[in-house]
Amino acid sequence: MDKSKTKTKGKGPEELERAGLESLPHETFLRVAKNLETTRDLLALAQTSKKVNHSVMSSLTWHDFVNTKFPDRTIPRKNGLHDWKGIAEALTYQTRCFDRRSLRFTAMYPARRQQRRRGLDYQPIVDVNFDMDSGLETLIWGAGEDIMVRYRQQGRPQQHGVEWRQLFGNHRGLRAGRDDIRTMNIVKLPHLKAPAMLVGRDNGDLSLLSARNDRNWGRQLANFSPDHANGPIQGIVPNKDLPLRQQTVMAADVLNDKESGNMISLVACTNLGASIYRFPQDNNTSRIAPDAICDHSDQTDQKIWNAKWMGSNKLLALALRGTDHPLRLLSVTPTGLEIYAAAKNNRVHEVFELNDVSILVNSLQPVSRFPGTADKSTPLLLSSWKDGTIRLQDIRTPSPFDTVFQDNINPWRESNSLMTYGADRFIAGSMDSSLISTFDFRQPKSYYHTTALDCGSQYPYPQVYQPFIKRPPPDPTRGRERCAPFPRNNTNNNFRCRYHELSRQIYHRPNAMYMLTSSLPDHLGASRVSNLVKASDISSNFYVGITGAVVEVNLGANNSTTAHEPNFGFPDYDAAKQPANIGQIGHGGYATSPVTPSVMEVGDGLRNPRNVDHNVRMPGVYSHDRKPAANIPMEVPARLTKKHRLDESFQVYEDFWQEKEGFDMLFHRLGLD
Repeated sequence: MDKSKTKTKGKGPEELERAGLESLPHETFLRVAKNLETTRDLLALAQTSKKVNHSVMSSLTWHDFVNTKFPDRTIPRKNGLHDWKGIAEALTYQTRCFDRRSLRFTAMYPARRQQRRRGLDYQPIVDVNFDMDSGLETLIWGAGEDIMVRYRQQGRPQQHGVEWRQLFGNHRGLRAGRDDIRTMNIVKLPHLKAPAMLVGRDNGDLSLLSARNDRNWGRQLANFSPDHANGPIQGIVPNKDLPLRQQTVMAADVLNDKESGNMISLVACTNLGASIYRFPQDNNTSRIAPDAICDHSDQTDQKIWNAKWMGSNKLLALALRGTDHPLRLLSVTPTGLEIYAAAKNNRVHEVFELNDVSILVNSLQPVSRFPGTADKSTPLLLSSWKDGTIRLQDIRTPSPFDTVFQDNINPWRESNSLMTYGADRFIAGSMDSSLISTFDFRQPKSYYHTTALDCGSQYPYPQVYQPFIKRPPPDPTRGRERCAPFPRNNTNNNFRCRYHELSRQIYHRPNAMYMLTSSLPDHLGASRVSNLVKASDISSNFYVGITGAVVEVNLGANNSTTAHEPNFGFPDYDAAKQPANIGQIGHGGYATSPVTPSVMEVGDGLRNPRNVDHNVRMPGVYSHDRKPAANIPMEVPARLTKKHRLDESFQVYEDFWQEKEGFDMLFHRLGLD
């Protein structure tokens, strides 16, 4: 008798399939799991059997999933309780929230408005750090000459999990205006047990202060100045008198170069030029002179206003004013410093009809290399310009990834601050109003949140308005209702249903603009965005500095009782739940107010030269108090609301008429069927 037949006798197809999965070698199983498209698929596979569950839930499986679906993200070093499954959940949650406009805003501002010199409110300079091991978030910002710090512990109630610290500048002899903070960075040094604060001021002071929440908080750990030099400094014009006076600090950038033995480098833009420092490696060094200075002190018109490290301590991007070549490269070599103009892509200039204009110096933002590029060591650069364009370019040599973005509705809007999430999307902050825009880099993605939703023959709804695309691209599915179960033999990838295929197309994924002004407190209504920061690429919140306030943006549905991401997110901060005293525990004298923005979808985001002299119809504005035009008290099934392109707080009944089931449901409700 055939023993194999005896062994499988009485087993159905599901049991045989389960036995086949259990017999797979772990390496083969990882390859199978890597090709699954969603976390839902992985979790469903884990339910097959205990052995399969053990393989799926292993850290290696989820690590492969993150690297496959989010290859452009920089994952911070992690030794804490969060495993790779939590990181995968955080990244998929993040994608879904951005695509559906599920963002919640909370403004933090002084409870008592302090009148500054000339009646001007401060422009906050913000930075944030989240320690994955301890779950501690450290938020810092410069409020004029003062320093504000908020510590927030994940997993603890707000009354006990939030602490504030303040350093009042006038207590140290500092004055508003002259001694205002121009740059702030959180720095993590190996020999320190907690992060430190790098603070640069208008008066030229550049110091490293303790950010550890104890009695030494705010103590100076190091000072950076050419005054501390004992001899010639590389890059300085010979025979120049020493010491050199550092009269103002405009910007600073910090790099932890892991390829150079975790050496932490600093570049500071001052009245002298771009000064390059190394951070101390112990507690014995407190007076630090620059290793080199790109000397621009003798230039009467040209000044270096900003600098960013480009992936290593050998290359810097510089933003200058007063020159026809405002974007330059600074190469750091053993023999000295070399400065030269950034590469110009003639193809891009011709296609997008670009003119030579000034750069917005605060906008420099390195971008992770896109998946598939040969060289991932040096990032691309994103920058904003005075003509309203946001340009992505390889500053060393022309690249096929070079392109130009622009607001399709208001092409002249200038964005003075930029922030990226890997090579997936970026956020731009307006320099003349309280407004931020989310842009998609328009590159093929490895993960789409709509893949986890049910199949269907409907188009994505509600209908999208694209100012410069007359009609949607052709539907390759011809109305297919369900995805093919085995797409591996389909060389054209034409196996998806209409809903899943079209939901991936750029046409149905427009960019969005969030207008905050109307819902801010009255005294903040004329604010502009000063900077944008996040802790890391996996963060489910980020911060917007606006005139006189800091706005926290959390990802999550506006009408959900568990609105924050459970792995790395925080509930919305409410100052009213904090004790009023200003000290180690308290709200730091700051009040909070929820902000409900109006949202407008603003097209595909690529620059269109026709935009300058053509009238463009304004798209509709979504707001949280938007009322449905049809007064029909009925509940829309969850299977329809989940497939809606927007957050549930923006949905109205009319949106579902475009979907057959919603149309039939409406007719049935009206008794017209």
